[in-house]
Amino acid sequence: MDFGFFSDLWANLDVHSFVNSILFAQQFQQDVLGDIKKGWDNFVATRQYVSLIIGFTLGYLLRSVTNG
Repeated sequence: MDFGFFSDLWANLDVHSFVNSILFAQQFQQDVLGDIKKGWDNFVATRQYVSLIIGFTLGYLLRSVTNG
């Protein structure tokens, strides 16, 4: 079997650049608690909590009626 292709590939492979790109690609800054706060603020500002309360109430009532 001829391994010339693989030896040429290995000789031309820039491993250092590849490893650096992997390491740098995994570095990120994310404020998870800040994202949760922004989501909650949007939830309250758009008054979706009212729909949540109505949904829980109707769901509870429907469950109690059908569970008999």
